[in-house]
Amino acid sequence: MLRLQALAQSTDIGLPYITINGQVTVELDFSTLHPLLLYAEFGVDPPEGDFYDLGYDGPDKPRARTIFKKAFNALINDASGHYQTPKEDQHLIDMTNAEIRQAIITKHPLVKKIIGKGRGLKYQFIDSKIAESVMLKLLSQDIICLPVHDSFIVIADYEPQLRQAMVDAFGEIVGGAPALKLTEIGRTTFEPVFYPSGELDLTYLRSLESTSPYHQFHRSYFDQPTNPHPGAPIPLSARNVEKIN
Repeated sequence: MLRLQALAQSTDIGLPYITINGQVTVELDFSTLHPLLLYAEFGVDPPEGDFYDLGYDGPDKPRARTIFKKAFNALINDASGHYQTPKEDQHLIDMTNAEIRQAIITKHPLVKKIIGKGRGLKYQFIDSKIAESVMLKLLSQDIICLPVHDSFIVIADYEPQLRQAMVDAFGEIVGGAPALKLTEIGRTTFEPVFYPSGELDLTYLRSLESTSPYHQFHRSYFDQPTNPHPGAPIPLSARNVEKIN
Protein backbone atom coordinates (compact mmCIF):
# COMPACT_ATOMS: atom_id res chain seq x y z
CA MET A 1 0.00 0.00 0.00
CA LEU A 2 2.81 2.42 0.82
CA ARG A 3 4.54 1.80 -2.49
CA LEU A 4 1.29 2.39 -4.40
CA GLN A 5 0.66 5.58 -2.44
CA ALA A 6 4.18 6.82 -3.19
CA LEU A 7 3.55 6.25 -6.88
CA ALA A 8 0.25 8.11 -6.67
CA GLN A 9 1.88 11.09 -5.01
CA SER A 10 5.00 11.22 -7.13
CA THR A 11 3.97 10.39 -10.67
CA ASP A 12 1.12 9.83 -13.08
CA ILE A 13 3.11 7.26 -15.04
CA GLY A 14 3.13 4.16 -12.88
CA LEU A 15 -0.44 3.68 -11.71
CA PRO A 16 -2.14 3.28 -15.10
CA TYR A 17 0.16 0.37 -15.91
CA ILE A 18 -0.69 -1.67 -12.82
CA THR A 19 -2.26 -4.95 -13.83
CA ILE A 20 -3.87 -7.67 -11.74
CA ASN A 21 -3.30 -11.16 -13.15
CA GLY A 22 -2.23 -9.44 -16.35
CA GLN A 23 -5.54 -7.66 -16.77
CA VAL A 24 -6.11 -3.92 -17.17
CA THR A 25 -7.32 -2.09 -14.06
CA VAL A 26 -9.37 0.95 -13.07
CA GLU A 27 -9.13 3.22 -10.04
CA LEU A 28 -12.17 4.70 -8.26
CA ASP A 29 -11.72 7.50 -5.75
CA PHE A 30 -13.83 8.92 -2.93
CA SER A 31 -14.09 12.59 -3.87
CA THR A 32 -14.11 15.31 -1.14
CA LEU A 33 -14.23 12.56 1.50
CA HIS A 34 -13.19 14.55 4.58
CA PRO A 35 -15.38 17.55 3.76
CA LEU A 36 -18.31 15.15 3.37
CA LEU A 37 -17.47 13.61 6.76
CA LEU A 38 -17.54 17.11 8.25
CA TYR A 39 -21.06 17.73 6.98
CA ALA A 40 -22.19 14.25 8.02
CA GLU A 41 -20.91 14.79 11.58
CA PHE A 42 -23.16 17.83 12.00
CA GLY A 43 -26.09 16.32 10.12
CA VAL A 44 -26.05 19.09 7.51
CA ASP A 45 -26.55 18.60 3.77
CA PRO A 46 -23.44 19.65 1.84
CA PRO A 47 -23.71 22.42 -0.74
CA GLU A 48 -24.32 21.49 -4.34
CA GLY A 49 -21.59 21.85 -6.91
CA ASP A 50 -17.84 22.09 -6.49
CA PHE A 51 -16.81 22.24 -2.82
CA TYR A 52 -13.72 24.23 -3.77
CA ASP A 53 -15.36 26.83 -5.99
CA LEU A 54 -15.13 29.83 -3.68
CA GLY A 55 -16.08 32.45 -6.23
CA TYR A 56 -12.51 33.22 -7.26
CA ASP A 57 -12.50 35.21 -10.49
CA GLY A 58 -8.79 35.56 -11.09
CA PRO A 59 -6.73 34.46 -14.10
CA ASP A 60 -5.70 30.98 -12.89
CA LYS A 61 -8.86 29.29 -11.60
CA PRO A 62 -7.49 25.71 -11.71
CA ARG A 63 -4.48 26.72 -9.62
CA ALA A 64 -6.71 28.64 -7.21
CA ARG A 65 -8.98 25.61 -6.82
CA THR A 66 -5.98 23.47 -5.90
CA ILE A 67 -4.90 26.03 -3.29
CA PHE A 68 -8.42 26.26 -1.84
CA LYS A 69 -8.69 22.47 -1.70
CA LYS A 70 -5.40 22.18 0.15
CA ALA A 71 -6.35 24.93 2.59
CA PHE A 72 -9.83 23.52 3.23
CA ASN A 73 -8.52 20.06 4.05
CA ALA A 74 -5.66 21.53 6.09
CA LEU A 75 -8.14 23.47 8.25
CA ILE A 76 -10.07 20.26 8.89
CA ASN A 77 -6.92 18.39 9.87
CA ASP A 78 -5.05 21.17 11.67
CA ALA A 79 -5.19 20.43 15.40
CA SER A 80 -3.45 23.68 16.34
CA GLY A 81 -5.63 26.01 14.30
CA HIS A 82 -2.56 27.87 13.07
CA TYR A 83 -2.40 26.61 9.47
CA GLN A 84 -1.12 29.24 7.05
CA THR A 85 -1.45 29.02 3.28
CA PRO A 86 2.11 29.17 1.87
CA LYS A 87 3.20 32.67 0.88
CA GLU A 88 3.89 31.64 -2.72
CA ASP A 89 0.31 30.36 -3.05
CA GLN A 90 -1.06 33.60 -1.60
CA HIS A 91 0.93 35.57 -4.15
CA LEU A 92 -0.17 33.34 -7.05
CA ILE A 93 -3.85 34.10 -6.49
CA ASP A 94 -3.38 37.54 -4.92
CA MET A 95 -5.18 36.63 -1.70
CA THR A 96 -3.94 36.78 1.88
CA ASN A 97 -4.14 33.84 4.25
CA ALA A 98 -6.99 35.56 6.10
CA GLU A 99 -8.90 36.12 2.85
CA ILE A 100 -8.50 32.48 1.82
CA ARG A 101 -9.67 31.28 5.22
CA GLN A 102 -12.65 33.62 5.20
CA ALA A 103 -13.65 32.53 1.68
CA ILE A 104 -13.67 28.90 2.86
CA ILE A 105 -15.71 29.72 5.97
CA THR A 106 -18.18 31.80 3.96
CA LYS A 107 -18.99 28.83 1.74
CA HIS A 108 -18.56 26.20 4.47
CA PRO A 109 -19.56 27.77 7.83
CA LEU A 110 -19.10 24.44 9.61
CA VAL A 111 -15.34 24.79 9.20
CA LYS A 112 -15.34 27.55 11.82
CA LYS A 113 -16.68 25.08 14.40
CA ILE A 114 -13.85 22.59 14.01
CA ILE A 115 -10.75 24.73 13.43
CA GLY A 116 -8.09 23.69 15.94
CA LYS A 117 -10.11 20.76 17.29
CA GLY A 118 -8.21 17.94 15.62
CA ARG A 119 -11.09 16.50 13.62
CA GLY A 120 -8.59 15.16 11.11
CA LEU A 121 -7.62 12.12 13.18
CA LYS A 122 -11.27 11.26 13.74
CA TYR A 123 -12.01 11.50 10.02
CA GLN A 124 -8.92 9.45 9.16
CA PHE A 125 -10.18 6.70 11.44
CA ILE A 126 -13.59 6.76 9.76
CA ASP A 127 -11.77 6.80 6.41
CA SER A 128 -9.87 3.64 7.42
CA LYS A 129 -13.09 1.89 8.48
CA ILE A 130 -14.67 2.68 5.12
CA ALA A 131 -11.58 1.38 3.29
CA GLU A 132 -11.56 -1.82 5.33
CA SER A 133 -15.23 -2.37 4.61
CA VAL A 134 -14.73 -1.83 0.87
CA MET A 135 -11.90 -4.36 0.74
CA LEU A 136 -13.77 -6.96 2.80
CA LYS A 137 -16.88 -6.62 0.64
CA LEU A 138 -14.79 -7.27 -2.46
CA LEU A 139 -12.84 -10.06 -0.81
CA SER A 140 -16.12 -11.86 -0.08
CA GLN A 141 -16.65 -11.85 -3.87
CA ASP A 142 -13.09 -13.10 -4.54
CA ILE A 143 -12.15 -9.73 -6.05
CA ILE A 144 -8.62 -8.43 -5.50
CA CYS A 145 -8.56 -4.76 -4.53
CA LEU A 146 -5.49 -2.54 -4.14
CA PRO A 147 -6.04 0.47 -1.84
CA VAL A 148 -4.33 3.78 -2.56
CA HIS A 149 -5.23 6.17 0.28
CA ASP A 150 -8.99 6.69 -0.30
CA SER A 151 -9.12 5.20 -3.78
CA PHE A 152 -9.16 1.58 -4.91
CA ILE A 153 -7.80 -0.34 -7.90
CA VAL A 154 -9.50 -3.43 -9.32
CA ILE A 155 -9.60 -5.33 -12.61
CA ALA A 156 -11.61 -3.15 -15.00
CA ASP A 157 -14.37 -5.74 -15.34
CA TYR A 158 -15.07 -5.40 -11.61
CA GLU A 159 -15.64 -1.63 -11.64
CA PRO A 160 -19.42 -2.05 -10.98
CA GLN A 161 -18.73 -4.24 -7.93
CA LEU A 162 -16.14 -1.77 -6.63
CA ARG A 163 -18.50 1.15 -7.10
CA GLN A 164 -21.27 -0.67 -5.23
CA ALA A 165 -18.91 -1.67 -2.40
CA MET A 166 -17.80 1.94 -1.98
CA VAL A 167 -21.38 3.24 -1.95
CA ASP A 168 -22.50 0.56 0.52
CA ALA A 169 -19.51 1.01 2.84
CA PHE A 170 -19.98 4.78 2.98
CA GLY A 171 -23.70 4.43 3.57
CA GLU A 172 -23.29 1.87 6.36
CA ILE A 173 -20.56 3.77 8.24
CA VAL A 174 -21.39 7.42 7.53
CA GLY A 175 -24.85 7.51 6.04
CA GLY A 176 -25.92 9.09 2.80
CA ALA A 177 -24.24 8.77 -0.57
CA PRO A 178 -20.56 9.43 -1.36
CA ALA A 179 -19.11 11.34 -4.28
CA LEU A 180 -17.10 8.97 -6.48
CA LYS A 181 -14.86 9.66 -9.44
CA LEU A 182 -13.04 7.46 -11.91
CA THR A 183 -9.50 8.72 -11.48
CA GLU A 184 -7.57 6.28 -13.64
CA ILE A 185 -8.36 3.97 -16.52
CA GLY A 186 -5.53 1.50 -16.76
CA ARG A 187 -3.34 0.80 -19.74
CA THR A 188 -1.27 -2.26 -20.42
CA THR A 189 0.77 -3.84 -23.17
CA PHE A 190 -0.10 -7.29 -21.83
CA GLU A 191 -2.29 -9.44 -24.05
CA PRO A 192 -3.84 -12.11 -21.82
CA VAL A 193 -3.59 -15.64 -23.17
CA PHE A 194 -5.94 -18.33 -21.95
CA TYR A 195 -5.77 -22.11 -21.89
CA PRO A 196 -8.58 -24.03 -23.66
CA SER A 197 -10.14 -24.47 -20.20
CA GLY A 198 -10.49 -20.70 -19.91
CA GLU A 199 -7.78 -20.38 -17.26
CA LEU A 200 -5.40 -17.43 -17.62
CA ASP A 201 -1.89 -18.43 -18.74
CA LEU A 202 0.08 -16.74 -15.95
CA THR A 203 3.35 -18.37 -17.05
CA TYR A 204 3.14 -16.56 -20.37
CA LEU A 205 2.26 -13.27 -18.70
CA ARG A 206 5.19 -13.53 -16.29
CA SER A 207 7.51 -14.07 -19.24
CA LEU A 208 6.46 -10.62 -20.51
CA GLU A 209 6.86 -8.96 -17.14
CA SER A 210 10.41 -7.69 -17.58
CA THR A 211 9.50 -5.75 -20.73
CA SER A 212 6.26 -4.20 -19.50
CA PRO A 213 6.14 -0.36 -19.19
CA TYR A 214 5.09 -0.57 -15.55
CA HIS A 215 7.96 -2.83 -14.51
CA GLN A 216 10.47 -0.76 -16.46
CA PHE A 217 9.17 2.32 -14.68
CA HIS A 218 9.11 0.52 -11.33
CA ARG A 219 12.76 -0.51 -11.65
CA SER A 220 13.90 2.93 -12.75
CA TYR A 221 11.92 4.61 -9.97
CA PHE A 222 12.54 2.40 -6.96
CA ASP A 223 15.35 -0.05 -7.53
CA GLN A 224 18.20 2.34 -6.86
CA PRO A 225 20.91 2.07 -4.17
CA THR A 226 20.09 5.67 -3.25
CA ASN A 227 16.81 7.45 -3.59
CA PRO A 228 16.82 9.85 -6.58
CA HIS A 229 13.14 10.71 -6.15
CA PRO A 230 12.32 12.73 -3.01
CA GLY A 231 9.25 11.36 -1.28
CA ALA A 232 9.59 7.86 -2.74
CA PRO A 233 10.58 5.01 -0.46
CA ILE A 234 14.06 3.54 -0.76
CA PRO A 235 13.73 -0.17 -1.61
CA LEU A 236 14.36 -2.68 1.15
CA SER A 237 17.39 -4.01 -0.72
CA ALA A 238 19.10 -0.65 -0.19
CA ARG A 239 18.28 -0.31 3.49
CA ASN A 240 19.74 -1.80 6.63
CA VAL A 241 16.69 -3.86 7.53
CA GLU A 242 16.46 -5.64 10.87
CA LYS A 243 14.74 -8.98 11.06
CA ILE A 244 11.17 -8.66 12.30
CA ASN A 245 9.96 -11.48 14.51
